[in-house]
Amino acid sequence: MIDLAKGMVLVPLIGELNIELVNRNHKRILETICNKQIEQILIDLHGIGDITNEGIQLSAT
Repeated sequence: MIDLAKGMVLVPLIGELNIELVNRNHKRILETICNKQIEQILIDLHGIGDITNEGIQLSAT
C-alpha cells in the first residue's frame, strides 16, 4: 500500500486475482484503512494476470 495523500492510498495488486491473493491482503488492507482513516483507495490492477470467478466474488464482499 502506497500513501498518495492524506486519506488516500494506492493498492497495487500483482499475480492472479484469486482467493489466495484476496485472503493474503484483505486483513492488512482493512487494518490500514481503519488505522490511517483512509477515505479513498485506488486499486492498481495492472499487475493482475488471470482473474478467477472465486477471486472476483471474494473481493466483492
